[in-house]
Amino acid sequence: MTPEQRNKPALFYGWFVVGVSVLIVIITNGLTIGGIPVFYKSLIDEFQWNRTIIATAGAVTLLGAGLLVPVVGIYLDHFGAKPFMIAGTLVLGAAMLLYSRVSSPLQMYGAHFLFACSLALAGVVTNILLVSNWFVRRRGTAVGAVITGTSFGGVLLPPAATWLIGQFGWRMSMVILSSLVWFLLLPLVVFLVKNHPRDQGLHPDGEAVDAGDVSTRAAGPPPGLTAGQALSTGTFWSLLLGSALSFYVIFSISQQFILHLQSPQVGLTKSQAALAQSALFLCSVGGKFFFGYLSDRWAKKHVNLLCCTVMFMGSLFLLNLNTITAYPFCVLFGLGFGGTYVTIQLMVAECFGIRALGRILGIVTLAETIGAAAGNILTGSLFDRTGSYELSFRLIVACALAALVMMAMLKPRVQVIAPERPVEA
Repeated sequence: MTPEQRNKPALFYGWFVVGVSVLIVIITNGLTIGGIPVFYKSLIDEFQWNRTIIATAGAVTLLGAGLLVPVVGIYLDHFGAKPFMIAGTLVLGAAMLLYSRVSSPLQMYGAHFLFACSLALAGVVTNILLVSNWFVRRRGTAVGAVITGTSFGGVLLPPAATWLIGQFGWRMSMVILSSLVWFLLLPLVVFLVKNHPRDQGLHPDGEAVDAGDVSTRAAGPPPGLTAGQALSTGTFWSLLLGSALSFYVIFSISQQFILHLQSPQVGLTKSQAALAQSALFLCSVGGKFFFGYLSDRWAKKHVNLLCCTVMFMGSLFLLNLNTITAYPFCVLFGLGFGGTYVTIQLMVAECFGIRALGRILGIVTLAETIGAAAGNILTGSLFDRTGSYELSFRLIVACALAALVMMAMLKPRVQVIAPERPVEA
């Protein structure tokens, strides 16, 4: 046994990083995306705002984050995740306190823009880049676990926020929930986040690497394409369009499903609708973890196609969504959208490597958020014009099918675990 093996810790620190990232994503996404729809009904009742105003607020978060993430991604590749995560945490805490004081749409939009800033700085992309530094062989499992945080936020926050609103009103509930940022999220980031395994004297996956291999890796660039090279491929544009369509579907449902359940066409109470919303996100947790785990064992493209197929099949229930079909919908659609969410991120590294992962993820995330924002606004606007979600849901089903077609066109190009070497003439 070598000295390195004798000194190897019982549990690789990368798994602690994954656990911290899961908690961070639970709080950031839970407060800004998964849990915030619970507050919409209170805002509608108090201010008599229509659904277009409410949907626009969600779009501000998504579009703002989408525009900012590519910029943050450029610097993530150079400076690592931790400083951006600290800044994002501080912004999120301030946004929650501002939201508790809103009295006009403009003030609400300002709070949602701060949500966008916090997501760009400390959200999913930053955490994916963080854990991708720590894992290669187990990257699918690690990334899948991190992205389950987006669903856990949706599982835990709606019932908790609903109870708090009933006890303290929506304004004080915002203040109470902000304590998660100040007393849990900020200490986690400051004390436990480490940018790279080398910061702990370790190697990715916790595996031993000989000195010659270390020097070789340090001397050359990370494996993969540059952002410019990636943009020149047809696969990049298929992935971009497929991602935008997928997130049109995912966020239209995650933001307005709870409102549909409370509409006269379905007629659930606030508590019943919140429970169904939690069920949807709980199923997506299973999809994210299971399909992330599966992607370490099967070809990632095949797993991605399976996820998109399941999401499309689940979306068909939207054509006749009622108290009976709501829960089968939650199971199929939740599993499908959870897996799709994970495998899209994995396909970026699968197709283009990690050389410019921050930049490329940032561009893909911009497309995702444009699709998500467009879907959210259009879904709310069509409801205001027609008085139902029927037309919106038909469009969502069509987008789910189109996303499946786009993902079927992907051709993974970079599948290397060592730096690319110059090709001699």
